[in-house]
Parts: sequence; structure tokens; C-alpha cells
Amino acid sequence: MKEQLLEVNVSTPEIFLVLCPHCNRSREFNQHELQPDWPNPFTFECSCGTPSRVLLNFRKFTLSSRTRKIEGNCLVLDLSRTGMRIRLVSSQNIVKGQSIDVRFSLDDHARTELDLRCTVCRIASDQGRLILGLEWVLLNPFQQEVLGFYFMG
Repeated sequence: MKEQLLEVNVSTPEIFLVLCPHCNRSREFNQHELQPDWPNPFTFECSCGTPSRVLLNFRKFTLSSRTRKIEGNCLVLDLSRTGMRIRLVSSQNIVKGQSIDVRFSLDDHARTELDLRCTVCRIASDQGRLILGLEWVLLNPFQQEVLGFYFMG
């Protein structure tokens, strides 16, 4: 199989995930475990046998103004007054502290659709799928009202 180059953004001192483009399985790496002479890019071979070259993009400063829209479907696992937990269906390169925009529908009578900006607080992997813990970023009055009614009902 031909190696594919994957770019992974790494914020210090965090954990990053490398996602296989073939099977969507992930492997977790801790930046502290990397040796100073670790090659960049390095070769990663997934348990499915697909090789990839992984280029680590180290940032000295967090780019808080960069917001990413997650393309594709996700499953909402948990919803609270301060954030949500989702499982991504497709592979994405996401790092802790990153801002993302999420659109989802509530399971209320009106199927209210919300577009919310979130900050990634936690990243985990479950059977090759990414699980994200997200925190709301500055809800507007409409969003606050909709979520308030939703949690009261």
C-alpha cells in the first residue's frame, strides 16, 4: 500500500491522535513520550496494515481565532448546560483547545436546530472513533433560552 502524508497539529504539552485514513482507527501519542531526535515526518503503520507518513505541526501559540467546522455526521452522546460529548463518524484531525462549530438538532417537539461554537476540552478514542468533550463558547440569548427550556422540560 502507498503511504499517505497526514498532517497533525500538536499543541504543547498535549496528546495527539493519528487517524488511519483507511479504517478510521486511531493511535494516541503523548508529546512527552517523543524523543528529541524523533523523525518528522515519521512512519505510522496502523493495525490494519495501512502505512502513513505523519507530519507533526508544532505550534508555539494556540491559534484561538481559528475555528473549524466539522464536516460529516456525529452522534451526540451527552448534552449539558455547559457543553456536550459527541462521537465523530468520520476521521478528523482535532486537537485539545481548538474551536469548532457544531450544528445539531435537539430531540424536542420542534426538532430545534442549533449552531454552536465550542472548545474541545477532551479527546478520546472508542473503537477507532473520536469522542470529543466540548464546552460551549459564549451562547447568545436565543441559544441560552432554547437550551434552558430544553433542560427544564
